[in-house]
Amino acid sequence: MDLPRSMRRILQARRWTQCPATGYGCPALLLLLLLALFPALSLHAQLLAVEERTQPGAVTTSDSDGRLYLGLDLSTQSLKYTLLDARLQTVHSDSLNFDAVLPQWRTKGGVHKNGLKVTSPALMWVEAIDAICQRLKSTGLPLHRIAAVSASGQQHGSVYWADGAADTLAQLNASQPLVGQLAQAFAVDESPVWMDASTSAEQKLLPQAQTKNYIHSWP
Repeated sequence: MDLPRSMRRILQARRWTQCPATGYGCPALLLLLLLALFPALSLHAQLLAVEERTQPGAVTTSDSDGRLYLGLDLSTQSLKYTLLDARLQTVHSDSLNFDAVLPQWRTKGGVHKNGLKVTSPALMWVEAIDAICQRLKSTGLPLHRIAAVSASGQQHGSVYWADGAADTLAQLNASQPLVGQLAQAFAVDESPVWMDASTSAEQKLLPQAQTKNYIHSWP
């Protein structure tokens, strides 16, 4: 996958666990959203092949040629999105609660809990993106006017790409749902989130290991 040089520098500089497929770290959810969502919202996509028509709250061409800006926020319990116009006025906003809208994943509060282990299904997040795109399409808003997409995700959620994931991402078909295309893209189905404490024992060993390394490296 050919990423912009600036993005490659950012990913390689961050101290995330290396992905064997891409050589990059695991950038939690932000990379997943950006890489997966941009093709789904591309101008030539079937998803965006909607007839332009005026809707209540729609932006007119007087507002910087009617440009729209889409912002997404992936939290523990839901995926929220807001569509803004060039004057930063809200055109449309909605939220998708994982437990309510995607009950097939059997989450409670958006997560699976098993003792100290607290995770969320990576594909649930992907399916939420599909659902949000369908909601946007159903509004009839001129989605081809979206000029930029901004996404934020859980600070401590981790997504682990499988071998070959880079090729999968590079070949996404914008006319097809993402959840099917990314079904084999993750090395770990359940992604640890901010509440996970399953590595507490290993965490307690880190100070000891650091002390030993420091002593051994002393001149």
